Amino acid sequence: MKRCFEERSFSKRYEAITRGYTPDSGAIDHPLRKLLDRGPKSKSDEAQEATTRFQTLARVELPFPSGRYETTRYSHVELFPETGRRHQLRRHLQHIDCPIIGDTRHGDTHQNKAFRDHFGFLRLFLHATHLSFEHPITREPIAIDAPLWPDFQRALEVTTLLQC
Repeated sequence: MKRCFEERSFSKRYEAITRGYTPDSGAIDHPLRKLLDRGPKSKSDEAQEATTRFQTLARVELPFPSGRYETTRYSHVELFPETGRRHQLRRHLQHIDCPIIGDTRHGDTHQNKAFRDHFGFLRLFLHATHLSFEHPITREPIAIDAPLWPDFQRALEVTTLLQC
């Protein structure tokens, strides 16, 4: 399994609800410094390559303020990390100014509060929906799918981000 990770032979798919309007699709190719667990420095000096592809599934603009904006915009995105850096998806979406709703470390405090106040949800809206790889011994393809948690599904419905 370690070799599968090193050779990047895993296919991973995530879904997230983000602040703002994400582009229709694209790739975020932005090196990330390694996050350190302890010590006076929180990140390493050298950045590692990191790439995330994404596809926007839906967007919505709602008529209530959050932060300095009169309306609030959200996107429902599908994410495909090509590398596996710590907090990569959260950091990449923050890098394009569309942080994940509920992210207290890399997110937007005003948007998180507005989402909680208007919809009653308090969580990180990031979910691993699919993982596939070749079994390291038998070479059989393995696919694991995980449906969205009920509260994530409900958040998509109440924000009208759920595509019909």
